[in-house]
Amino acid sequence: MLDGTYQNLILISFLQPIALFGLFLALTPILIHLLNLMRHRTQPWAAMRFIRQAKKFSSRLSKLRRWLTLLARILAIVSLVFLLARPFTSQNGSLFSLSPDEPEISLLVLDRSASMERTSLGSNLSLREQALRQFATLSETWASAKLFCIETVLGEPILLDDPDTLLKEEMKDFFGPTDSEANLPRTIREAFEWLREAKVKSAEIFVASDFQSSSWKISENAEVLKEISEEIKDREGRWKIRFLKLEPSRNLNRSIRAQTVRETEKSILPTLAIRSNQNSDESLSLEVTVNGRPSVIDFNFTSPQSVWTPRIPLSPETQTGWLRISLPRDACSPDNAHYLTYGKTDREKIFAFASDPEVGRILKATASLKGDEVFSLSLNEAIQATDRTGNLILFQGKFGDDLAGKYEEVVRGGATLVLFPSEFEQAEWSGLQHWDALETIEEKSAFSVTQWNPDSGVLADTSGGQNLPLPLLGIFKRKVPMLGQTLAYHADGKAFLTRRVLGKGIIYSFSTLPMPSWSSLAEGYVLVPSILRVMEEARTSLARTGLDCGGPESKETNKATPITGKPGDQPSLRAGIYEVNGRLLAFNRPTRESSLETIAVGELDELIGSSHISWIGAEASKSIFKQAEIWRFFLVLMTVLLLAESFLGLPARKSKRAKSHAT
Repeated sequence: MLDGTYQNLILISFLQPIALFGLFLALTPILIHLLNLMRHRTQPWAAMRFIRQAKKFSSRLSKLRRWLTLLARILAIVSLVFLLARPFTSQNGSLFSLSPDEPEISLLVLDRSASMERTSLGSNLSLREQALRQFATLSETWASAKLFCIETVLGEPILLDDPDTLLKEEMKDFFGPTDSEANLPRTIREAFEWLREAKVKSAEIFVASDFQSSSWKISENAEVLKEISEEIKDREGRWKIRFLKLEPSRNLNRSIRAQTVRETEKSILPTLAIRSNQNSDESLSLEVTVNGRPSVIDFNFTSPQSVWTPRIPLSPETQTGWLRISLPRDACSPDNAHYLTYGKTDREKIFAFASDPEVGRILKATASLKGDEVFSLSLNEAIQATDRTGNLILFQGKFGDDLAGKYEEVVRGGATLVLFPSEFEQAEWSGLQHWDALETIEEKSAFSVTQWNPDSGVLADTSGGQNLPLPLLGIFKRKVPMLGQTLAYHADGKAFLTRRVLGKGIIYSFSTLPMPSWSSLAEGYVLVPSILRVMEEARTSLARTGLDCGGPESKETNKATPITGKPGDQPSLRAGIYEVNGRLLAFNRPTRESSLETIAVGELDELIGSSHISWIGAEASKSIFKQAEIWRFFLVLMTVLLLAESFLGLPARKSKRAKSHAT
């Protein structure tokens, strides 16, 4: 990293460095001087006055004049060469660079996550708008560099005709606000891959972010950050990264999220978590919109977080519908609303099939804990069950091609399928899931589960705020599922549980079996709550309350018609209610986007520290890259040196010469 000492240095680069080869011409006066000395010959003289005159002109003062004249001629040529090379000063680059400091490309890596819509410190602009304006200002430093932007949602480089393009209204689909999350290390890696493919030799890369921890995922992306650091070092300063750190304001900001939802015949009961960044209690009026009809509910909020379960009445006339629960307006409006859908479905029957009888017994016992009837299926019955859609199916084993095709159709029609791998060692592929090959580890080592989302989904914390004891699982054998959104990760980053939306249905896939030889999953403290939550989710369309805007499901959702928001809204960009194939889906801002935790400079330094990577603040960035051509200085210097050379070459005045001859 560049520390403060080096940032205060005045650095010199050249716009026409090839002209510096002219420095060799500075040797010309020296060669002429040497040739001149060779012309002198020793001659006998009879008259003493000529001896005295020769002695005077060989005195110290005469020698000094000759050396100063020679130096003035050399420096005048050097000044002329520097003048032609067009030197300029800046606070960026090496101390004395012989290469032009003008990059081929100036690239903005833009954090477009939902948290970037917070108000910028000391400004009325959002952090995202502040980043765009700062890049537009910085890009003026390099007039001939091509401008590109790659942002975290679409991940594609976009060529900019001029900096003002970033701020145009018609470009909001590319640079405007979103309700999605971000993964900055992966976006930077994608930018590097594009720069390599485009064979870009020099680039200034600006990373604009609020450095929210959830947008960087340091532990998950440690290897990616290491690759970035190595790439920058290999480029030896030809690629430079400038982290533009943006600071949010401290103004009042609240957020809302539905943790769980219960539904009765006449009402819906969402458990709402409301947070605030201020330590003050207050009375809030929440706006509740049911199928477009608004109403108001009052609530006494206790800082910094309150959990509240209101009872919201539903109209008996509509069996399905949607809700929006909104907080009063504050410094960041996008996190003030949460969307839900409601309505019973026809998923009442539960089927279980397992190629291993012990696994089948455990799955049936788990699913029947709340009195639900679970039908155990043989292979033939499993095939016949595909004729009945709208069911919850627990399946362990290997799918044949015919069976996989039939169950894929069932899921697309709206069924929920919970998959467990087969006992076979080889990798398996089907339209439902791709399983990696069997991995085995000693019991003393065991694969562990270290990361998951405790705020929502089937692995969310209990209503009492307790985490599911996933780290206590001992896993000795696993077959990692490759398709779907990962809900829980093993310590090595591989998936423990995935969730895949397929058509109108959902597929959950575990990486291990509830068998003592495979794992401790059969002990129930993770398996039971997970299966029961899947069952609850399968009974109601409220399964869609767990979908994150910008997540894999939102990107896979085609032809979605927005019910809330604007006609052109997309679930990958904007939260809201959407209708897909006649079914209502709720997409919400990811919970992690409401987190106030940020990464420290030192934490990132340890992974990607380099002299070609620096941090700049949003305001300081306006002056840190200022450059000034100093050719006028060398023009004046050359003129002064030529005048000095002429003065030193003048003969002595006549009076002094006469006096000299008289003596």
